[in-house]
Amino acid sequence: MVANAGDKRNIGYGTALAMSIIFSPIIGLLFVAVSEKKKSRPASKWRIDYERAKKAEFLGDKSEAEKYYKSALYELKNDKRKLSRDGQRKRLDKIYDLNAKLRKLQQD
Repeated sequence: MVANAGDKRNIGYGTALAMSIIFSPIIGLLFVAVSEKKKSRPASKWRIDYERAKKAEFLGDKSEAEKYYKSALYELKNDKRKLSRDGQRKRLDKIYDLNAKLRKLQQD
């Protein structure tokens, strides 16, 4: 319970768990309580461009959709964040999907 609360704060899951095991759950909870809440991350640029592309495609504006799909693809390919293995796989899957969308738009 303490570790789950710590996951939503800067202290993190692991540190909160360790504090509650080493000291006591009450002390661990105190550490969690004084830790600041995690700040929410703004939406990634690629996600914003992807949503714009889907909207443009739905509205029939193929050139606008292509522009935003290309922008989203660029952002994903140049993302320098360190990702977990699962995160990296999801990123590569999204790159593959965006390439397929662009090919489909260019054929139509």
